[in-house]
Amino acid sequence: MQKHKILAFLAALVVSVALWVYAVTFVNPDDTTTISDIRVRFTGTSLLATRGLMLTGGEEQFVDVEVSGRRSDLKELNSSNVEAVADVGNIDTAGSFEVSWTLNPPATVASGDIRLINTNSNRVKVKISERRDREIPLEIVYAEGEMVEGYLRGESLMDAQSIAVSGPAEEVSLISKATIALDLTEATQTFSEQMSFSFVDEQGEVMELSDYTTWDVETVGVTVQVLPYRDLVLEAVIKDGGGMTKDDVSVSFEPRSVRVTGTAEALDKLEQTLRVELDLATIQGDESTSLKRSVELPQGVTRMDENNSTNISVDVKISVSEEIDILRLQLSKAQLEWINGAEGVDYFFAEPDQIIEIRGKTDKIKLLRAKINAGELSVIIRIDVGLIDQTGMCPLQIVLPEGFGVGIFKEYSARIADSTNLPEAQ
Repeated sequence: MQKHKILAFLAALVVSVALWVYAVTFVNPDDTTTISDIRVRFTGTSLLATRGLMLTGGEEQFVDVEVSGRRSDLKELNSSNVEAVADVGNIDTAGSFEVSWTLNPPATVASGDIRLINTNSNRVKVKISERRDREIPLEIVYAEGEMVEGYLRGESLMDAQSIAVSGPAEEVSLISKATIALDLTEATQTFSEQMSFSFVDEQGEVMELSDYTTWDVETVGVTVQVLPYRDLVLEAVIKDGGGMTKDDVSVSFEPRSVRVTGTAEALDKLEQTLRVELDLATIQGDESTSLKRSVELPQGVTRMDENNSTNISVDVKISVSEEIDILRLQLSKAQLEWINGAEGVDYFFAEPDQIIEIRGKTDKIKLLRAKINAGELSVIIRIDVGLIDQTGMCPLQIVLPEGFGVGIFKEYSARIADSTNLPEAQ
């Protein structure tokens, strides 16, 4: 009897457990569960972009929810596969907003089978900003300090002259420029590298930009010439002539010196002066004058300027001493010598009042004038008739008296007539 009671009890227990398992496993009653730290995902950002807007706040938000549903479904849910989806596509202006969200379960659970019972926040806060695109100018900022003696910075070249920046208008508008910091104080050869840059505001302070602002490149190729140089002082090499010597003039140059660059070997051979030759016989008159002169640099050396030329053009100012004077003499007052003339033909100046100028020191000019007027001395003008051209012009060879140190600073020619061209007597 006792044995039958035990067997009945065990049978009842087995049936109860089976019913419980059936109820839990197959009947699947509704239940509730709480899920924490569900990430909010935003949609509609592409629509914001078409309106010149962008999401600039609120992306990192999480919500806690209590949901109900079949127990089997609830077991599928956790914070890694459930989303809270917020649509910002209807916002059409910049500002701060609160938007609602909907719960999005994983694909294995139908959204209609899950019901939201409670949440710690029905709406999430977002910030919408105006989007701005700008080309930010790029420049190199050199470290303070002197470069190595005998070297200086030459031309610079960058792969880009500006950086394309895009981001919130309130941030992008504050950018003044992009700068590349470069230290060449110890450099003795041309620098060439990829360089990073920083954005600075109008006060020159480096800006820390948010992740919302982006730009098109991270580095820029930079090449800066580092050139050896020499400063050469201009020096006049004066050739006496035309009745003046180097003691009768003072010379100044503009520029006073020139900076040149080139190969180290060529620079090492340079002297400290650059000579400019001046022939005083080519300087006109007795007044101060200005002229231009050119000097060719040695091979391998160029002027350090925009053109990097091998030719130096300088302005020369020549101041003439007050002790210099000019004697002006008519051709008719000179002693004439005719050479290679035809026999029986008389030659003469067509314009005998033409003037020649003789230059020298004032006291010598004064003495020469007196002796010419007294007939004690003559200025000889030698004319080679064989050199008369088709227009009647002929070069004049002027022979000045010795011992006066005077000279001629022009080349002269005169129109020559002869007796064969005279009109016949009536």
